Amino acid sequence: MSKRLQERDERVRALRSSRKRTGIVVDRSERESRSAWEDGKLIPDRITTYLDMAGLDGPGVDEACGVKEPAVDLWEAGELYPTWEQLLALANICSIGVKAFFWDDAPHEIPGYWRQHFNIKSDADWEAFNQPAIMRFTPAALADHRSRVESTPATPEETP
Repeated sequence: MSKRLQERDERVRALRSSRKRTGIVVDRSERESRSAWEDGKLIPDRITTYLDMAGLDGPGVDEACGVKEPAVDLWEAGELYPTWEQLLALANICSIGVKAFFWDDAPHEIPGYWRQHFNIKSDADWEAFNQPAIMRFTPAALADHRSRVESTPATPEETP
């Protein structure tokens, strides 16, 4: 196993361990993020972007999110919508607030970062690398998500 893969596996194990000790990281705008999640505003490409930026991939990510492989791959492809708990776990292992996975007015593409991160020097290599992002979930994934949201009872804080 390469040194990079060993380091990644150690990082995933440490993140899993810290998740068990401290619980899931939740940002200040959890209620707004939860509402955006319920409305289907999650962006599949943001999942890919933040996993890549954290250097995380493989079955360890699925395990850390409490799902079986290939669930995270299906999230990234926009074919399966994660549950709220799974999304919180994903934000935790990426060390970001859950709000980062949703639509906002800020641009999220960081071409300079990616060119430097992957050492892409020529424009031709950049064009080959810079494929269109998956920005929406499939209608089937959204329909399944909405049916699960509608059948989930409200949490005590949401009850009038």
